[in-house]
Amino acid sequence: QIPWLLVSIAGISALMLLERRTQRADAAACALLVLAIASTSLGLAFAIGIAVDLALTRRRGRDAWIVGIPLVLYAIWALHYHPTGIDLTTISTIPLNLAKAAAVALSSLAGVSGILPFDPTGASLIYGWPLLAVGLALVLVRARTTRPSTRWASLAATFAVFVASVSIVHGELASVLTSRYIYVYCLLAVLLVAEFARGQIGRAHV
Repeated sequence: QIPWLLVSIAGISALMLLERRTQRADAAACALLVLAIASTSLGLAFAIGIAVDLALTRRRGRDAWIVGIPLVLYAIWALHYHPTGIDLTTISTIPLNLAKAAAVALSSLAGVSGILPFDPTGASLIYGWPLLAVGLALVLVRARTTRPSTRWASLAATFAVFVASVSIVHGELASVLTSRYIYVYCLLAVLLVAEFARGQIGRAHV
């Protein structure tokens, strides 16, 4: 699963480079997004997430090239080499798949998923649904007093787009709860939890 590692490293590095707000760092972030998109579909999710990040922070049209170039290259590839890979009839499954992915990620990180080679689902949803409910409650409570960070929003968009892409492109080939996808769900969930905790810890120290 080397492509998953490549795109994860490239996507996270691109997000970090954007914080420098220099032309050289932006160019490097763009190049990393091209690498990410050339690796696997998760690259597209990171590109959309970074587009959200740019829209919420810089709000300058001239920065659109950072994600525009990778997305145009992806569109050219998709139209020429992969024109029939999207099954629009699976769009209705995206909301439930998104909830399942989040629940499985949380149960896996908590070590209670019970996933085994011969039982790919295990008890991940049994424990995952309550953990997801608690997580959503915490997010809602914080949202009432503190606006979520732009980085949290961009990571949430990345998570949602990745699950959506798995649903409409690979839904017939593999379950959204396939282990290689769960790895990515867990990675993005860790980043989301870390971003959430960063604000909480900072406020506690004050």
